Amino acid sequence: MDSTSGDIKSGLTTIVAAVKEPVFHVSVELQWEESMRCLPQSPLDFLAPRAVHDALDWCGIDFAWEPRLLRVAQHVDGHPALRRLAWHGYRRLCFCPDSPGFENWPELKGALGDDFGVFYLLLALATVPLIREIHQKMGIPEEITRDTCSQINSCLGNHLRFMQGQPGFLRKPLYWLRHYLQSGLFRTGRMEYMLRKYETLDNRVRVYRHQHTRRALALANDGLQLTSDGYLHWEESESPAGLWTSRLETNGNEIVGHLASPWGFVMRQEARLPTDEWKCELSGDDYVMDMHIPAGGGMTRERFLDSMRRGAQFFHEFFPKTPFTAIRCDSWIFAPQLEGMLPSDAHLVECLREVYLYPGHPHPESGLFFLFGPDKFDHKTAPRDTSVQRAMLNYLATGRRWSSGGMFVLVEDLPELGDQFYRRQWGEWMPVTRGAPTRGRSANGSRGLIGR
Repeated sequence: MDSTSGDIKSGLTTIVAAVKEPVFHVSVELQWEESMRCLPQSPLDFLAPRAVHDALDWCGIDFAWEPRLLRVAQHVDGHPALRRLAWHGYRRLCFCPDSPGFENWPELKGALGDDFGVFYLLLALATVPLIREIHQKMGIPEEITRDTCSQINSCLGNHLRFMQGQPGFLRKPLYWLRHYLQSGLFRTGRMEYMLRKYETLDNRVRVYRHQHTRRALALANDGLQLTSDGYLHWEESESPAGLWTSRLETNGNEIVGHLASPWGFVMRQEARLPTDEWKCELSGDDYVMDMHIPAGGGMTRERFLDSMRRGAQFFHEFFPKTPFTAIRCDSWIFAPQLEGMLPSDAHLVECLREVYLYPGHPHPESGLFFLFGPDKFDHKTAPRDTSVQRAMLNYLATGRRWSSGGMFVLVEDLPELGDQFYRRQWGEWMPVTRGAPTRGRSANGSRGLIGR
């Protein structure tokens, strides 16, 4: 170990003791030396009362929390160890986009008691003036900026819910705020979006459109390992009976592949699409609006559709040089199982019926963090406070598998949404499958069909 490394270790050991933590994870050490070299001698700007007040305003956070946040900010700025750690966290969050996240940072209950989460909330609020500056340079409307900053309020709500009413910001999702600074993530209404290449995301289906009827159809991409009921197989689990592999290929004048139903699973039935009638609308090379869903209620069908339409208009206006063809998302919110778990008039069910579903990430605990909090999931002790939590736990208690769901909406189809557009198209195109198609076999009993 050289003298510099020794100084870093020595300095961190002192900080560890001062904040009453047993040890710091090795990831906290990264960029520590650089942070200490540029540590201001004056009070930290992002902990100043005016900075905290303005950030609360732009995030839409209740000012009733302001006295407590200011008290903690003053304490942190006056505490040598906490001050150094706060400055290091600020730099890592805002100016070191490739550094690890904060999941393994110290909890700080020993140093701050019930205010442990406020330390990380103050770091989150420090991103607000930087987001504002980026948006102002781009000419982004103030409404979009305030909506975007409100993600911090959503995360405060999660902390209140999962930490017995104590304010703060969970460490695990803190890294997400980097997207607002680096990746062009913007919120329009209920949802937020950033432009991404589809191949960098799941890229599980390829979407085709008939050139005359304008109907859209998804085929599973080649090589997906699927269960007998048409969902993705989780590779780390035992292989159940009935596993099969999708194929997608072009043979002469037709495209041959397995149908992906808008109900969210892949069928063994193959479609044969004439290449002179069907053109690819979404493949790996295309850009999409990658949707993310902030925490909080009020996800009605109307707000959901309005957000997508406003989002498409926003990106067309502010990113005209990056054409995009679709909106996509992979989330527990689009898990097709929800349709059988919740009442038919539940907001989530009404939303997922408006989009074209396809198999999502197959991890058996996918999305459970957002429902049940950061503690290791145990269905016996998990909270049952909401109807969705109860429905999920009842579902898992039966031993059935869980996975998230993927969805897409073609931008051209946005004006048509509102009456289960993709499901109606499916029924018109395959009359024998009105209602949800049958999993694991051809809906009409045949091996395949020609798409007309």
